[in-house]
Amino acid sequence: SRHLADKALQKHPEKNEAAIQEIYLRLASRKPDRKEIEILSIVFNEQLSHFKANPEEAKRFLSQGHTKTKSATPELAAMTTVAQAILNLYEVNTKQ
Repeated sequence: SRHLADKALQKHPEKNEAAIQEIYLRLASRKPDRKEIEILSIVFNEQLSHFKANPEEAKRFLSQGHTKTKSATPELAAMTTVAQAILNLYEVNTKQ
């Protein structure tokens, strides 16, 4: 989820909604509707506020996994959380 979030943020710098749509499309094989974008944007903004207030926690969160991240930013940590939320959707887990 971190790599997916990183790629989406690189492709859509300063455009969080577009990054969320990119991740959703890749994982669910469809575009998110307006309500889904709103909810995931709220998740992103809440997590961004949390990780900005706790930058060391963002670094610890992003250090998990086999590969190292180049930049442990609050934005990447927040978007990784969004990617994890999308991965946990029923339709993503039951996609055939």
